[in-house]
Amino acid sequence: MNLKFYQQKGFKATLCAAIILIAIPIVTDLYKEYFVSETGHFKIMGGLSIILAIGLLAKWKFVRHIAGILTGFILFATIFMAFAMGLNYAMAYTVLFITLIVLLVLLNSKSVTVYMNSK
Repeated sequence: MNLKFYQQKGFKATLCAAIILIAIPIVTDLYKEYFVSETGHFKIMGGLSIILAIGLLAKWKFVRHIAGILTGFILFATIFMAFAMGLNYAMAYTVLFITLIVLLVLLNSKSVTVYMNSK
């Protein structure tokens, strides 16, 4: 039984979205000093992003919508955190903001929708 899921239309865009979903919490955890002061606590998505990434690749029914809504909430929280933290952390929040926008665009793209709706 050889499904060749990697040859399906939209798989590459979905894989990119899944990689971004996994990379965001890892990078923000490893480099949290770029987002908050040394004694602060900063965590985005956590283990939920791994479940969402697996769900995207496994074509779970509503996972694309759930990931999009969660990313939207985190995007708005990032905007408010960027203004609250000041210019010391502006570059890190700008990169995070751009990455979240790219993730939202990928999740709403036609190729990811085609991959998620294929059998």
